[in-house]
Amino acid sequence: AKRNKIQPDVHLYNAYLSVLAEKCDPLIFEVFSDLKEDRERLSLKPNEESYLLMLKALEKTQNLDHAIRLYQELRDPASIVPLTPRVYALLIDICATRADKQLAADLIMDMRHRGHEPTA
Repeated sequence: AKRNKIQPDVHLYNAYLSVLAEKCDPLIFEVFSDLKEDRERLSLKPNEESYLLMLKALEKTQNLDHAIRLYQELRDPASIVPLTPRVYALLIDICATRADKQLAADLIMDMRHRGHEPTA
């Protein structure tokens, strides 16, 4: 995009991530990584929507290991993206697809610890 003199923003990246997530295209990992590492030197960082799109793709592919890595990134005090109820809900849904009851319970405990009450 930069080569064509289009200055992408995080919303453009998120639109691209959305298309890749919908198609379960493995390119989503590279694009998300490029955004996180600012490889295009655009001073862009992923936002909550970027992480939600990644988690939706991971839910479709039942990739719990990668979802846990994203969760750990978001738990880092240096993370600029907060752990929100929407993020927790997707993480718990991924646990459900993998029948990981213990991890789902741990996520609910962490969610409560951070001041978010789960909803039905």
